[in-house]
Amino acid sequence: MTKQNEEKPAYAKASADREKKTEKKLEEIRRQEEENRAKDLASELGFSYIDLRTAPIDETDLLLATKEESQKAKAVIVQKKQKELYIKA
Repeated sequence: MTKQNEEKPAYAKASADREKKTEKKLEEIRRQEEENRAKDLASELGFSYIDLRTAPIDETDLLLATKEESQKAKAVIVQKKQKELYIKA
């Protein structure tokens, strides 16, 4: 039997699992920090903040601007309420 065919010892598997869990948790922390920075910046600039991970996005509102307009502005319209547009930059 070659080394490639041998299974990893249980402690190696456990260590790899812990490492994956740690990386996943660190990624969650990084995302939350980025959201917090975005929220703070929006507040400083006088804008509302929407967490798009939890906010609904109306697909028809995405079509209010053309692809070219969105690319030029580096933003998309994610929601329209009466005369207000909610934009993701």
